[in-house]
Amino acid sequence: MQDSISADNNERADASPFGEASRRVNAGRKLVIYERETGLFAYWYIALRCEEECYRAQRYQRPLSIAVVEPEHTSDTWTVTEQITGALEKRLRKADLPGYLGNARFVLVMPETGQDGALDVLRRIGTDVAEIRWGLAAFPQDGRNFDQLYEIAARRLELEDGV
Repeated sequence: MQDSISADNNERADASPFGEASRRVNAGRKLVIYERETGLFAYWYIALRCEEECYRAQRYQRPLSIAVVEPEHTSDTWTVTEQITGALEKRLRKADLPGYLGNARFVLVMPETGQDGALDVLRRIGTDVAEIRWGLAAFPQDGRNFDQLYEIAARRLELEDGV
């Protein structure tokens, strides 16, 4: 009997304007961290989380890699962007942080992953999506924060050596 009274009270509380407002706030918070086109994390969130992961990597002397991925210049950008999104969902661990930066450019933050492991991940993504290129940077040798690591990875992407 007590359980049914509690359930009734909870239902009424959820139906109240405050319950609805709380649900909307929580839904809004979720939407803000995701980029609408792909459903991956937004740039600002990736940058924030990468800073946290850099701190963790520094403190515990653990590996961390960042990759910048985009379609080949000669490919159908929209189709390959969809394929990359699907491959990231399939190939990354739950601990990895995939983000979409717009203009068909993705960034991957891979905690607990050194350069060799990150290359393995990128090659597996390449088996799903043949028309991609990437640049890779590793903590701490290439940089100690998101901006430094991203800059190195993006530069390597443009040089097309990847590493």
